[in-house]
Amino acid sequence: MADEHYTEEQANEIEILQSIYPTEFTQHSANNFTIAILVDEEDVRHCTLNLTIEYTPKYPDEPPHFTIDLADSPEAVDKLDAHLSPEDLQALSEQTQTICEESLGMAMVFSMATNLKEIAAQRLVEITKELKRQEDARIQKEIEKEQEKFIGTLVTREVFMEWRARFDKEMAQGARDEKDVASRRPKVEGKLTGRQLFEQNKDLANSDSKFFTDDDVAVDTRSYQPPMDIAAEEQKPSGRATRVVKRKGELLTESEKKANHIASEQKRRQNIRSGYDQLIQIVPTLTPSQRSEALILQKTVEYIRYLIMEREILEGQIKEAKGA
Repeated sequence: MADEHYTEEQANEIEILQSIYPTEFTQHSANNFTIAILVDEEDVRHCTLNLTIEYTPKYPDEPPHFTIDLADSPEAVDKLDAHLSPEDLQALSEQTQTICEESLGMAMVFSMATNLKEIAAQRLVEITKELKRQEDARIQKEIEKEQEKFIGTLVTREVFMEWRARFDKEMAQGARDEKDVASRRPKVEGKLTGRQLFEQNKDLANSDSKFFTDDDVAVDTRSYQPPMDIAAEEQKPSGRATRVVKRKGELLTESEKKANHIASEQKRRQNIRSGYDQLIQIVPTLTPSQRSEALILQKTVEYIRYLIMEREILEGQIKEAKGA
């Protein structure tokens, strides 16, 4: 009679479980079945757990045999999606075993299934948060590594003094070279022509070669030749075009328009030459004989950096003096 009582209770529970889980319930034998439990917590990867139950002869006065398996394939999971590891499944089994022991004497499979879904969802939420934390840390590390590229050498007094010593040495060497060249240069009154400059200093022919690199792109210089009318006008003895101005309402002729265009182009070129002349006068390491535009710009950049570093050192000294 006792065995029949247990068998009847088990059959009644199976009937109730089939009504609760019509599509999730799979019966293997009279006392063995599986319930597919969908864990569909919001903001986590959904997964399905198989809770397989095998009744013992005296169930529910003793706990059933059960196993918990993951129906999903972990290999198909993205790196940012949480999935349950074998260790997690073992922990779920231990917690489910505790529920069985607390429910002895009454039907417990439904309680096992509902609690399994809750604790599995909680574990997936914890794993998801940890994965996001690790991903945020990785991204932050990459950002910091990228920002390191834009962080230069910290300017200290020692760094500045070392740089200044090299700078002063270069200035002194440049002055000596210029003096040496000047001593060998024949005296010529008036402004030297381009030909005279090259005749006195053969190095001018190669002054720009050190700035060439393997990555330089060849340029067709014909694209930058001035229009024929400008070039022809510049070759005239006068070398200077006069801008034509007429009274209001009068139209310029084609020749007058051309003359105005030539005058504007000559003015633009003269402004560029004047700018380079001013740089030569301002930058200490430049001399009038250095007409290479690339060299002028390079020396100007170096001098600006020198002034910036010197200012930072002076500002630091002022702060130290105020704090003392």
